[in-house]
Amino acid sequence: MNLEWKDYDDFMQKYSSRSNPEIFSKWSSMFMTLDTIGFLIKRKVVEAETVYEIGGAAVIQTWEKYKGIVQGLRDEQSHQDFWSNAEFYAQEMLKIRKKREQHK
Repeated sequence: MNLEWKDYDDFMQKYSSRSNPEIFSKWSSMFMTLDTIGFLIKRKVVEAETVYEIGGAAVIQTWEKYKGIVQGLRDEQSHQDFWSNAEFYAQEMLKIRKKREQHK
């Protein structure tokens, strides 16, 4: 998904459920999936290393791109845990990447 925005308000104006339901369903589904994978990693249902091996590293870039939007949603909804497992997923993938880079 190649979405572009200036800030949280611009994002919501362009891609919210009211302004663009089709795109909203795509990016919110993506984050629900990331949140679920993060939950599975946190509960040790799947190993973080295994997820990294099957392409989990891509979540690092995705999180960096959308973290301001997620924080805006958290602030707006007064729910700081919103999609926190997606954030955990990205952090775990970043730890693995850094560890692997050190061992090269």
